Amino acid sequence: MIGTPFFCYRLIAREEAALAAEQGERYRAFMKAVPRLWPSIRARIPAGGSKPDWISGLAAEAFFMSFAFGITAFAITIHERWFYVGLLASPLLSWLADLATRKHRKASS
Repeated sequence: MIGTPFFCYRLIAREEAALAAEQGERYRAFMKAVPRLWPSIRARIPAGGSKPDWISGLAAEAFFMSFAFGITAFAITIHERWFYVGLLASPLLSWLADLATRKHRKASS
């Protein structure tokens, strides 16, 4: 547990180095503008001007939300079946969310 922050920081440094090598000056400018670990109170980069796509964002998290629901239901009720419901529902909901996202993209195009 004590070594976890050091491991994570080392991992972040390696990923940043790889991204800087891959993307060059554009990524270095991003690193200067965006804080590494702590969020900023004010925006440090200008807005992109596009509207957020909430459907795609929620669809991307469907697997984890379903799994978290199963774990939470299990923790509250201490009934094993809720854990397995969340575990089994996660891939199914993820697949359904992916289908809905594809239909949403086609409709937006």
